[in-house]
Amino acid sequence: MAIEQTSSQLMETSAHADARNVCRQTPWFIYRRERILSGLALPSS
Repeated sequence: MAIEQTSSQLMETSAHADARNVCRQTPWFIYRRERILSGLALPSS
């Protein structure tokens, strides 16, 4: 019983960590895409 509780808590923690990583990385990908698009739009690049 205690082992099942611990494993479910670990799975919950890893799921939260994955969600946090996605939330942290998503703005960076959007920022990079916008930078690349603006760089392509600029003739001086």
